[in-house]
Amino acid sequence: MKKIISFLIWTVCFIVLLIISDQFLLRYPGSSVPVLGEFQRFYHSFRSRVLQESLTLPPTETAPSSAPASVPQTAAEKAAPQYIYVDESGQLNFASTLDEIPPRLRDAAEPLTGD
Repeated sequence: MKKIISFLIWTVCFIVLLIISDQFLLRYPGSSVPVLGEFQRFYHSFRSRVLQESLTLPPTETAPSSAPASVPQTAAEKAAPQYIYVDESGQLNFASTLDEIPPRLRDAAEPLTGD
């Protein structure tokens, strides 16, 4: 009986520690510590994917940088496949534009979405 009570007490302590850590990472403004801020952004993203909910990040103060507010797509992102289609042999293919797909297969091509 003593072992069961000890196990339950340690389990409750562990769960309370997890809840405290969770709330710290959600609410503490970590903008002054760069590593903490990066980890909080990761944790918000990870938690929202695991719980399948939308979390809003608290406003953070960012240091001014020379990067523009809206970063244009890189060449690799622009060259990323935008369409998917199946050829005559049944092989799955990707294409950046409809022009890269053979004309007879364009009707069956489906655009890729970011979802």
